[in-house]
Amino acid sequence: MKEAVPMVLELGYWHLTDSHIITNILDHVDHTYMGETIPYPYPEIIAHWWLQSVQKKEGENGIYRIVIVDGQQVGHICVTKKEEDPTIGEIQYCLMENFQNHGIMTKACKQICKIAFEQLDITKIMGRVYRANVASCRVLEKNHFQCCQEASIRIYIKHKDG
Repeated sequence: MKEAVPMVLELGYWHLTDSHIITNILDHVDHTYMGETIPYPYPEIIAHWWLQSVQKKEGENGIYRIVIVDGQQVGHICVTKKEEDPTIGEIQYCLMENFQNHGIMTKACKQICKIAFEQLDITKIMGRVYRANVASCRVLEKNHFQCCQEASIRIYIKHKDG
């Protein structure tokens, strides 16, 4: 029997020249729970605009990362400060379908929460997830987020000291 080879997971920085990467990622995710704000197919012109926005906000208003597994860009994850309360960060993420159910996003979530609490002046991180998106709910639960609102969209909270 072959032994499983551990994967190498990194969170990389986005660059202005990465529009083809975010376009590829967003064209290969399950759009069921993405909402209407992410078009499919994802136009490269929107990707370029988004990357310009990320460059302006990185480090001050948010942490934006490419999820890289064994050298391949497979997802996106970010924590952004809420405009109405900048002490709260909001986590969002997506992962290409071929890479789901391998614990990748759970590990990426753990890493980005640590970075966000260290670099952003926030006291908690919230995540909004469709109740039917069981895998995404589990990502947050495995990272010690507590469900604080139960409806069609669940709201999870993780405190800096918790």
